[in-house]
Amino acid sequence: MIYPNVGGRFTFSAETCAAINARLRAPLGRWHRRFPAPGGGIDAARVPQWIERYGADTIFLIAGACTLSPTRSQLQDRWSGGETTFHG
Repeated sequence: MIYPNVGGRFTFSAETCAAINARLRAPLGRWHRRFPAPGGGIDAARVPQWIERYGADTIFLIAGACTLSPTRSQLQDRWSGGETTFHG
């Protein structure tokens, strides 16, 4: 489920984002758990920070910040310290 991330142009508080993530990961009647997908204020350089905050089972929407990352090798260098694998 996509929602506005803390620090983005349209932002929720850190507490609200944490509550959304917790709720999405919990069962809800007949509905299955969902992947949280925060968007806004996320760039490739800070993905390890967001993984630490939200968990490796989170989908991160990186949109406008992609234009600031000129090469694939730079993205790979930035992510090499985290648990994320770059596929591209």
